[in-house]
Amino acid sequence: MPKLYLPVPEIEKSITRPVLLDIVRQVKEITGISKDTKEVFLGDARSGLQAGSTVGSDILDNTNISASKQLFIEISEQFNENSLGTVALAQTENIPIFIDDVLGVVLKPIYTSRTFEIRIRYRNPSKTEAKSWRDNIYMHVNHLRDVNLHNAVYHYIVPKPFFVLLQEIHRLRENVESYGDTFENYFLSKFTKRVTEATTLTGDSATFVIPERQMRIQGWFTFQGSPEREEMGGETNMWISEFTYSVTLDVPTGVHMSYPIMVHNQLLDDKYIPKAPEDDELHDKALTHYQTAFHRFEGQRALRNAIGVRSNMIFIPKHDDWLKDNAPPGMQFVLSALCELLPDNRKLLLNLDELGDYAIDEEVLEYFRAVEYRYLTLPYKSIFHLSYYRHKFLSTDRNTYVDADLNFMTKEDLSLRENHRVVLSLVNDVSAVDPAAFKRMKKYPNVLRKVLKAIRVTKHQLIRLSPVVDLTAFMPELGVTQKEIDQAYLMFPILYTVSSSHVTARDQEDTGKIGDEKKNPVYPVYNKPHGL
Repeated sequence: MPKLYLPVPEIEKSITRPVLLDIVRQVKEITGISKDTKEVFLGDARSGLQAGSTVGSDILDNTNISASKQLFIEISEQFNENSLGTVALAQTENIPIFIDDVLGVVLKPIYTSRTFEIRIRYRNPSKTEAKSWRDNIYMHVNHLRDVNLHNAVYHYIVPKPFFVLLQEIHRLRENVESYGDTFENYFLSKFTKRVTEATTLTGDSATFVIPERQMRIQGWFTFQGSPEREEMGGETNMWISEFTYSVTLDVPTGVHMSYPIMVHNQLLDDKYIPKAPEDDELHDKALTHYQTAFHRFEGQRALRNAIGVRSNMIFIPKHDDWLKDNAPPGMQFVLSALCELLPDNRKLLLNLDELGDYAIDEEVLEYFRAVEYRYLTLPYKSIFHLSYYRHKFLSTDRNTYVDADLNFMTKEDLSLRENHRVVLSLVNDVSAVDPAAFKRMKKYPNVLRKVLKAIRVTKHQLIRLSPVVDLTAFMPELGVTQKEIDQAYLMFPILYTVSSSHVTARDQEDTGKIGDEKKNPVYPVYNKPHGL
C-alpha cells in the first residue's frame, strides 16, 4: 500500500508556544509566583511577545519598563538524539485519527520527542518577595520535587493534501457499487470525533484540526539546590533572579497516511502514487570480493531478508508494495498480481498466459496446460502453488481452481468492493512436495531442471528424496559440500520465470554477470510487451 508522509503546518503557533506558555503558568504556581505577574515571551527577534498584551523588550534593565513584577521567558529547542531512529512512522504505535477498515485507509499522527529549555528570568521590585520566591523553590527541590508532571492542551492541523486524496478515494468508492454516502458523511464517520473545523477571521479559509490534551509531560529544574543569586537590575532597582526549566514533549510533527492503490476495482491515478526510490538490488553489481562479502550485511538487504522480500519478486502493477498477511509455510514468493475483475465475470481473476507486461516461461506454461493445472491451487500437491488473497488475507484453496485454459477461477462471484490478488510461489523443500508431482514433472525434464535450479536444491535434499523418486540424474553438477553447491550454481545461467519485456534471449543465457543474482536466480517468468 502506498504511504504518504506530510508535515504538520504551523507547529510553533498551534502547539509549542501555547503548550510551553501553559507549562510556564504551571511553573508559576509551583514556585509561588503570583498570578498577576506578567509573562513576556521572548521571540527569535529578541523582542518579547507579552501574553495578552503588547510587545515588550529583552533588556531587563530598560527604564522604559515599569517597575512591576514580570516573568521573561526565552526558549531553546533540541531534538532528543536518543530517540532518533525510533520514531513510529508506519508502525501501529499511534492511534489513528482516520480509519476505513474496509478499504484499508488509515491516517495517524507522527510524534517526535523534543526537549525545550525554558530560561525564566523573574523580575520583582520587592526584595522580600524575591527572597521568599527563592526559598520556596529551594524547599521544593529539597523535598525531591525538582521533577514535575504537567498537562497541556493544544491542537494540530491536518495537512490539506490528505483531503484531496480522501475525496478521490471517496469518488472511486461511490463510482462502483456505491454506498450512497456523501463525502461529508464518509469523512465524519471515519474521522475521529475530536476533529473540528477551523476558519480564519474572514471565513475564507477552512481547515481541520485535532485538539489534544497531552498528559504527564515531564519537566525539571536544571539548577543544583537553589536558583542563582538574585542581582540588582540597574536603574530600576529591580531584583532579578533566573533559572532554567527543561521539558520533554512529544510533538505531533507529521501525519502518515496509508491507502490502497485500487478502490472498488478501480486503480488510483498515477499522480496519487508516490514514486518509490530506485532499488539497486535490481541491477547487476561489479563488486570486489570484499564488497560482495559485506554487501550481504547492509542494513537494507538485511531488512529485506528479515521480512521475506527478495529482489526478484515481481509485482503487478510494479508499484504495488503489498505484503501478504500469511502464507503456506515453506514457500518462496515469486509473483503477486493485483486483479481487476470483469463486471460480467466475477469468478475470473486472471489467466496465467495473459499477465500484461509479464509472461511465464513457455515450457512451464505448456507443462501447466498438459497436466499441472489441476494441482496448482492445492498446497504441496505441486512444487508450484497459486494462492488467492482477499485484501491481505489468505483465502482457502477450496474456493479456487485453474482450468485447462489456465484461467484462475473462484467458485463464487467476488465483490467489486474488495481487492483481490493472486500469488505464485515455489515450494522451497522438495521433500515437502507430493512425490507424484515430480513423477509427472520427469516427463518434462527441462521444466524439472529449471525448477530445481530456481529453488537451489541441494545434493542432500535429492538424496533424501531418492528412495521415493530419484531426481539426482537431473542435477549431476551438484556436489555434496556447500562450496561445491555454490560453485555449481555460479555456473548455471540466470533463470527467468517472470521478467520484463526488455529481457533478451542473450540476457537469459548470460553467465558472466557478477553479483548475488547468480546465487539467487530469478525464477522461470519473463516480461512480454504489454497486451500480448
